[in-house]
Amino acid sequence: NPNHRYLLEAITVAWHIRKPLSVSQVMQLENLGSPATLHRRLSYLREQDYLEESFIEGDRRTKLLAPTTKTLNYFESLGKLIQRTRQST
Repeated sequence: NPNHRYLLEAITVAWHIRKPLSVSQVMQLENLGSPATLHRRLSYLREQDYLEESFIEGDRRTKLLAPTTKTLNYFESLGKLIQRTRQST
């Protein structure tokens, strides 16, 4: 689903630049959906093993989101496909 992918991309990019998003921050991404919609999308991505959560040391209230190995492999494959496409044109 493109909406799930956009959310996953936002979370992965933030994680990649070492500024992981918290669940609260994701709920504020109004351009990607309402908080209820984003909550459902996060739940789906976690269930499908695309996201994992961790806590900030000393703060069990803040959940940080990170891509799983499955997600990183997906984006790596996508990047290789884009490279091959560019090379063939």
